[in-house]
Amino acid sequence: MKRSGFARGIAAFAIVVGLAFAPSTAHASDVTTSMTSAQIEAAIAYGQSKVGKSLYTGCWGGDYRFGASPTTEMHFDGRNCGQSYIYVLRPGWYGFDCSGLIYKMFEAAGVYFPWTSTAQMINANLPSVSRANIRRGDLLLKSGHVAMYLGKTSDGVPWALEAAPKQILEQSGIWRVAKGVQAVDARPYLNSSSYTVRRV
Repeated sequence: MKRSGFARGIAAFAIVVGLAFAPSTAHASDVTTSMTSAQIEAAIAYGQSKVGKSLYTGCWGGDYRFGASPTTEMHFDGRNCGQSYIYVLRPGWYGFDCSGLIYKMFEAAGVYFPWTSTAQMINANLPSVSRANIRRGDLLLKSGHVAMYLGKTSDGVPWALEAAPKQILEQSGIWRVAKGVQAVDARPYLNSSSYTVRRV
């Protein structure tokens, strides 16, 4: 895999969203902290600070899927957890997968959130919210993926923040370098019956 191609293929990417508005068996009933607006904004600010600075690790990333940055190139074989690629994380970049990002966002906001996988989040029975009542900071959750809802832009498009391998920077066979944290159009999630809206 050519690093020069990687360097040319990625540029610093900043998102300015102008909107109006450790394994655990803990359950939602154990959560005593209700998120304030300030905490929601702190969580989102953390996630946005990693846009353009992170690479996707996949679910086999260990501690590196929680925002760690390696001193040497790391390889995470996603085939060990049901994915199809070996993901590459390089020095100077933060590593994330979807649930690792959400965990760190809540941690940065000082919110109790002990769940480190989508399976744990689903089993925690976090309160469900109708799509009509979705608000900034809610989770879009299904088995295998989670994103945080950001709200709608002035043109009415809903956005979410996630870590997912949607933008491939390099690939050679099953070896893949993919962008990590990204702001994305949330309509595919909101229009899918596979996703539920959950509130912390």
